[in-house]
Amino acid sequence: MSEGKGVEVAKAELENPDAIATCLPAGITMETKTTDKEGDASETVKDTLGRLKATARGGKLYDLNKREIHFYKPTSKGLAILKEPEYKKLAKKYTLVMVTD
Repeated sequence: MSEGKGVEVAKAELENPDAIATCLPAGITMETKTTDKEGDASETVKDTLGRLKATARGGKLYDLNKREIHFYKPTSKGLAILKEPEYKKLAKKYTLVMVTD
């Protein structure tokens, strides 16, 4: 278990981490840090994909609702991310995982 914002939360395990790792874009690994809209970078890609119950199919990643997962590197911080044109466009179609530098 890990602590997140003062609350203890269980980390979800990935069903097939090796297959999922092969679907990650260049430059992103399972240990790459992810961030939330508030800029908290306390999870890794592996943690985030576990929480999303990610699966690999046809070289792409999908969440529990069968929505394709894309990785996004925000240019802003905080709620300003939600106003980025690229974010708004991608969020309509994909589940976005925001990664840090």
